[in-house]
Amino acid sequence: MTPKQAWKLLGIAPTSDKRAIKKAYAAKLKAIDPDKDPKAFLDLRQGLDIATVEANYVEQESYAADIERMEPDYQAAADEDISSASFSPDLISDGEAPSDFMPLPEQHSPHFAADDDYDDDDADYQPYDGTDPELAKDHPRNRLANMLWGDDPLTAALQDEARALYTEIISDPRMDEIDYGSQTEDWLGWMINQTMRRSDCILPLAVDHFKWRDKLGGIHTPWYAEAIVGRARDLRRLNALQNPAHHGHAAYVRLSQPHEGPLTAFEKLRFKNDTLELLRVTRRDFPTLEWDMDAETVALWQPMLETQDAKIAATGSKGTSWWRIGFFIYLFLMVIGYVFDGNDKPSTPNAPPAPVILPSDSKPAEEAQPPVLSPVVTAPPPLLPAEFKSALDTIDPEERKKLMEQVRKALEETKAK
Repeated sequence: MTPKQAWKLLGIAPTSDKRAIKKAYAAKLKAIDPDKDPKAFLDLRQGLDIATVEANYVEQESYAADIERMEPDYQAAADEDISSASFSPDLISDGEAPSDFMPLPEQHSPHFAADDDYDDDDADYQPYDGTDPELAKDHPRNRLANMLWGDDPLTAALQDEARALYTEIISDPRMDEIDYGSQTEDWLGWMINQTMRRSDCILPLAVDHFKWRDKLGGIHTPWYAEAIVGRARDLRRLNALQNPAHHGHAAYVRLSQPHEGPLTAFEKLRFKNDTLELLRVTRRDFPTLEWDMDAETVALWQPMLETQDAKIAATGSKGTSWWRIGFFIYLFLMVIGYVFDGNDKPSTPNAPPAPVILPSDSKPAEEAQPPVLSPVVTAPPPLLPAEFKSALDTIDPEERKKLMEQVRKALEETKAK
């Protein structure tokens, strides 16, 4: 097949826009049943491959002359619309219906923004509406697509139905065929990628079945695999956070529920660190997890997160750790209490001791000396509490002597200050 034949088969003029080439290929593929007309499918696939390569040279000035020189005179059918297949009779409804094999449609959805260079007016993907029981039975893809693109809440019953439809799709015996299996994998990957959150019920199943996690980093990695595998990882994190025993459960519940009014001073002081840490880790390592949080509640914490991030960037610290300060204050007060325990206590008021008179038999009374008062000796206050002393008794005498000497010196220096 020559380049000119390839462009003609796709039904478009030579272009460097590879997205337009794929769109033309998808449009042509919808009119082909690969099982009934494999030659038409292979020709169309070959035309896609040739046009994709030729797109790299279309901008060259000599391109038009080059393809004319390469093109044989292939009769007067140059302007004929080449279409090698038609719809199956039992699938035609109201003049148009999807084929037995639904091709990969272009990216468009009422729930997700389309690419800047994609025109929604050109989208011709019309999923089956499910009104005909016979067609619904034969088209689990269309039923699954309607469910994932729909606006109705995806209840537990609908999620079970979506999983059943997914199982029916991948259980098709034709999945063993290379062409059918790869096209189905691409269709499911595109569908799941464009409907994340609603497709979360089948996303982990598809990741495990098609082994997209193992394909990451390879030369044949599908374009949608990285995003879907990332969402699967975030869903595992979500399941962990929903466990009340998880250390981040309280912060997740706080961020996922609507908040009435502004944050109070108590909330900012009490819940600031764990809430901001969860939000920071989520945005860094689990970005799609923020979809499962309340946007307005997250917006209330956003200014504090930005302030804290700016402080971390400037100082490398998240701010004052109040529990550390409280701990050191507690230790200081304990030391002061041990040092001055007993020194500032008022002594018990007792009557002064009676003077002791020393009798003298050898001297007359008039020459007797004045009475001498014996000093009252009081025991010094204990240097250490009783529980410390009992602990010291278990230490080797020599070591205890050295330790007591060090303690006495330290206490004397403290009192002197």
